Amino acid sequence: MRSLGLFTFLVLPSLASAQDLALTFTQLLPGNPVDFTVTNLNANETVYILRAVGTGGGACPPQIGGECLGITGPLSVVGAPTADATGTASLQIVLPASAPLGANVSFQAAAVRGLAGADSVLSNAIGATISGPSLCPVYADPNVLPGGDGSVGNPFPSIGYALTFRDPTCDEILLYPGTYNENIDYAGADVSITSLGGPANTTLTSSLGGILVTFSSGETEAASLSGVTLSCGSGGGTDRGVELLGSSATLDDLVITGCDQGVYLSGGGGSITNSTFEANTGGAIYMLQSSDPVITGNTFDGNSGPHSVIYTVLGTPYIVGNTIRNNTAPSSSEIVFLSQATTTFVNNHLEGNDAPSILNVAQDSYSTVAHNTWISNIGTAAEFSNSSSTYFFNNLFYDNQSFAVISAPSGTGGPSFFLNNNIFPANPNGLGAVYSNFNVDPMFVPGTAELDWGSPLIDAGIDPVSYGLDISAIGLDADRDGGPRPLGLGYDIGAYESW
Repeated sequence: MRSLGLFTFLVLPSLASAQDLALTFTQLLPGNPVDFTVTNLNANETVYILRAVGTGGGACPPQIGGECLGITGPLSVVGAPTADATGTASLQIVLPASAPLGANVSFQAAAVRGLAGADSVLSNAIGATISGPSLCPVYADPNVLPGGDGSVGNPFPSIGYALTFRDPTCDEILLYPGTYNENIDYAGADVSITSLGGPANTTLTSSLGGILVTFSSGETEAASLSGVTLSCGSGGGTDRGVELLGSSATLDDLVITGCDQGVYLSGGGGSITNSTFEANTGGAIYMLQSSDPVITGNTFDGNSGPHSVIYTVLGTPYIVGNTIRNNTAPSSSEIVFLSQATTTFVNNHLEGNDAPSILNVAQDSYSTVAHNTWISNIGTAAEFSNSSSTYFFNNLFYDNQSFAVISAPSGTGGPSFFLNNNIFPANPNGLGAVYSNFNVDPMFVPGTAELDWGSPLIDAGIDPVSYGLDISAIGLDADRDGGPRPLGLGYDIGAYESW
C-alpha cells in the first residue's frame, strides 16, 4: 500500500488495457444523494474518486506513476468503491445539507496499477457547482457528461435528465444545439422546453424508436416544445414524433420527419403551429376521441400513406392557414380526412397532392370549409358523404386533374350551404357532375396563388357575417398570410385576400 498525503492507495497489478476510465455523477444538491459511476475498470478493482475545487493541470503524484491529475486545489477522497464483474464501480454519498450553494467542486477517478503505479489510469475530470432549488431556467446539452447542475455553464446531459433533476418549481428547460438520443415523457410537468439553436441545429431522435415525446398525464397548454427537429427512428412498431393522450400541449416551430405518425392525439388538445411535417408515412397528424387542437401555420410536404396529412374522428379541430403540398395517399384513401367532427378548415393552400381524394368530409357535424385554395392536385379535390350540414363557401379550385367536388349520396350527401366557390376549368377531363358557383379564370399573380389586379374573384365571395357566422371564431377575419379580411368591397375567393 502507498500513501499520498491523506490518501492511501492499494496498488494492483496491471490487467486491463490503458483505456481511460469514465466517471459520471448526478446533480449536486445539498442534503440529497449523489451517485458516482466509474466504468472501464478491471473486475474487483478498487477505484479512488477524488475531489478538489477546480479543473486544469493538477498534481502529478508518484503513487500513480507521475500521471498528472486534471483537478486542482486541495484533494480528498470521496470514496473507494470496488468494480463488479463488468468493470463498473458505483458509489452513493449524501451531500451535506450545509454544503454552500454556488461552491465549485471537481472530481476525478484513479485506478492505481503496476509497479510504482506506472500503469495507473485516470478518468475524465469534471467540474460542477453545488446548486440549490432556485436554479431556473435549466439547460441541457447532449455533448456533456453527467455531473452538471443544469446551469448555463454546467448543463444537464439530456432532456430527460433535466426533467428529472430540475427543481420541481422550475418550468423552463433550454436546449443547447446537438442531437439528443432519447425518448422523453413530460410525466405531468407543465414545462416549457425550447432549443437555443432552432430545429436546424437541434434534433431529438431515438435509436429505440417508439414515441419520441409523450404527454399522457394531464399536461396543459403550459407544457410546450419548440425549436426542435423530431426524427423518428426504426426501432419497430409504431414510431411517433409526439403522442398526446387526454392531455394538451403547445407545439411550435418543430420539424417532424420520418415517423409513422407525426403527432398522435387521443382526446388531446393544445396547439400545433408553425411546424413542418415531412416524409411521415401514416398520418402527419392523427386524431381520435374528440381531440380539439389548433393547427395553424404549418407546412405538410412529402408525406405519404393512408390519411397522409390529417385524420380526425369526432372532435372540434381548428385547421387554419396551413400549406398542404406534394403529399400522396394510396387507393381508397385521402390526404385530409374529417369524420363525424365539427371542424374549422379555412385558409388552407392545397397544391400538388396525389390521392383518390384530397379532402374527404364524412358524416360531418356543421363544419366550416371556406376560403381554401386547391391547385394542380391529382384526385377529387373535395369529397363529401352524408355531410349536408357543412358550410362550404368562397373556395377556389384551379387546374385539378379530376373532380373538383363530389358527394354521396349524389345530390344529397354534399353541403346544402354551397355558395360562391370557383372551379376552373369548369369540368376537367369531362369527369362527372361538378357543383360550382363560378367557372372563371382566377388570374393569379404569376408564380403565386394570389389574385392579380382585375381578377373576377376579387370581392366576389359571400359575406359570412350576413349568414350569422362568427368570422373571428372560424378564422375568417384574416387571410392565409395573416393580412386583414375583407379588403376593399368584400371577401375575395380563395385563401388569399388581394385588394
